[in-house]
Amino acid sequence: MRVHIRITPTTSGSTITGYHAYTESYTHYYPFGMVMPGRTFNSASYRFGFNGQERVPELHAAHTTALFWEYDGRLGRRWNVDPVVLSSLSAFSVFDNNPINYTDILGDKFTKESKKTLREFKKHIKSQIIANNNEIKNLKIRNSEQFDLVKKYESFNKDLKNALMEIRQLKKSSQVYNIKFDSNIPNDGVTEFDSKTGYVNVVIRHNGQNNLSGVLGHELKHAYQFEIGNLSLMTENADGGSTGGVLYDINDELEAYQREQSLGFISPEINVDRSYVANQDERYMILHIVGKVRDVNTISPNGMSYGDIIRKQIKESAEQGKPLMQVIKGWQLYYKR
Repeated sequence: MRVHIRITPTTSGSTITGYHAYTESYTHYYPFGMVMPGRTFNSASYRFGFNGQERVPELHAAHTTALFWEYDGRLGRRWNVDPVVLSSLSAFSVFDNNPINYTDILGDKFTKESKKTLREFKKHIKSQIIANNNEIKNLKIRNSEQFDLVKKYESFNKDLKNALMEIRQLKKSSQVYNIKFDSNIPNDGVTEFDSKTGYVNVVIRHNGQNNLSGVLGHELKHAYQFEIGNLSLMTENADGGSTGGVLYDINDELEAYQREQSLGFISPEINVDRSYVANQDERYMILHIVGKVRDVNTISPNGMSYGDIIRKQIKESAEQGKPLMQVIKGWQLYYKR
């Protein structure tokens, strides 16, 4: 069952005196979204239904639409093929054939491969927290003067607990994040936007030499930065291809390298600061020299926030029928043709 309630304040002058709750929609569904006859109500002002998607009542009460599909809840099947191909599933299937456990807001879907990789990564995080706790205990026994190192391991564990929280937030997001392995990318990892699928892809080079958990931790940090509005991504349509956008700054890389250190892939003796990051790659040196830190709320020289500038660009691209060049979290709301 899905219920949508609107709460509006009642006022006297500028003072809020109370609140009224209005039921805008309630619907009982069969598992794949077919409406149970006689057990539904929708006001004219509420457009959404099963799976949080926009209803298309002129076709059928069980029909919904999203960025990547037209979906018929009576059949439990999409009208078009899924942009993500999985050999184990029909290209017309939905919710991994399990609508009780899974949602699919955009009409694409997360992959089983991503979920499996995340489960293994979470195991590594929890093991590293235990290892850090053991190191703290040993340091206190061996030498009580190692106070700074104890504090450092404690900060690592705090960061790793944040990593687990960030993964939970990414899994709940309206943006789809996908983990891929590609032995042909030039760097150990990259976080990029694919305008063909609408995914933010976390791509890891699996060559048997790099440490997967360290690189994955680094790139998932970038994914989370995108999620909270600290990072924008250029698309493959832009000059220079899929790279960090105008919000990409030295602090984004600093946080990612600090995550690697928390995971145990950079020695705790090393001070991971901006100078350390700048020495890892000449691109980071340029970011370090520029030194500016931006997010969606940072005001640009023209007086608009960078977030509003990017949203305006996305909306104009949609209106003019042009491909996306740069995206931030929530781009789907503005890229409507």
